[in-house]
Amino acid sequence: MSCYTGTCDEPKVRAFFASYVENADSVIDSDFVQMLNKWFALFESLKKRTTDVQTYSKLANVCKNNACKGSTPANAFKKYASTVATVKSLQGVPIAAGKSLANIPKMTQITRNAIKYTAPPSDEAYYLNLMKEYQINSLRDAIKAFRVTQYLPQAAEDLKKLTGTFNLISNHAGASKTAATSINQILSVKWARNSELSKTSSDRKVRDGLISIQRSFRNDLKGPLDNLIKANKAVEDILIQLPLRKKRLEFSSVGVSYSRWTNARMPVPCKRTQSFIRLGGFPASYTYQQVQACEFSPTKVPFIKNAIPYMKYRFV
Repeated sequence: MSCYTGTCDEPKVRAFFASYVENADSVIDSDFVQMLNKWFALFESLKKRTTDVQTYSKLANVCKNNACKGSTPANAFKKYASTVATVKSLQGVPIAAGKSLANIPKMTQITRNAIKYTAPPSDEAYYLNLMKEYQINSLRDAIKAFRVTQYLPQAAEDLKKLTGTFNLISNHAGASKTAATSINQILSVKWARNSELSKTSSDRKVRDGLISIQRSFRNDLKGPLDNLIKANKAVEDILIQLPLRKKRLEFSSVGVSYSRWTNARMPVPCKRTQSFIRLGGFPASYTYQQVQACEFSPTKVPFIKNAIPYMKYRFV
């Protein structure tokens, strides 16, 4: 092309590649594009589920109205204190959820760009740069007409880093379940029926204090904590569908060249020399050319060399 000699007809360069891209249905309708569209939908769901985590983790507060300051038997207090400490460890979840939420628009935009770069032809500047940087040197390089081939490798690295922030939420999932189990154990104790704490007025005050703390766990903490666990699981169910969370993308794009030919056999015109040694009964010598049909024997006739472009990717 003239780009290699110093000048470029920009509209013609783009038109050339656009014709190629617009007729490449195998790329536009491929599993690769379907995967990207699935990611786009997953990010929308992830936004809602992460918002739920942020909301319920803020609600999971303990010891409202100084309910934990009463005098309690040693074993019960240890159980309460341990549960309170576990729940307090969840205070980092709202921050983690906030960071993850902030990354979702970036993840969505990266994926949206990748989808866009698989179908419609790119702008003139992209194709001119391919030519001027000598990136199109043979038919094997034609796949670069799809901008996604140049965009995706770095985009996948960026997505992997952004997805990694959700591990900050996942790291608290165990503590949430531990706290929920402890609360269920606390709520299973029937302090009102405890005979040892019903004998004296002082005993009954301790009992009432334990019941008050128990009520605080039930009313203020159990519901939000259960919802937090469900929200955490919903986030995990989405993340497990994103391979980049724990794997990296291996991607390559190139063209495989191949040759075609045919074996030709056909009648073709040819000339033969004919001679006479007698003419009209008298000795003579006469030679002339005669056109006849001759069989053209099998001959390998090559066609123009072609290339099949392809994109190859896997998660490792």
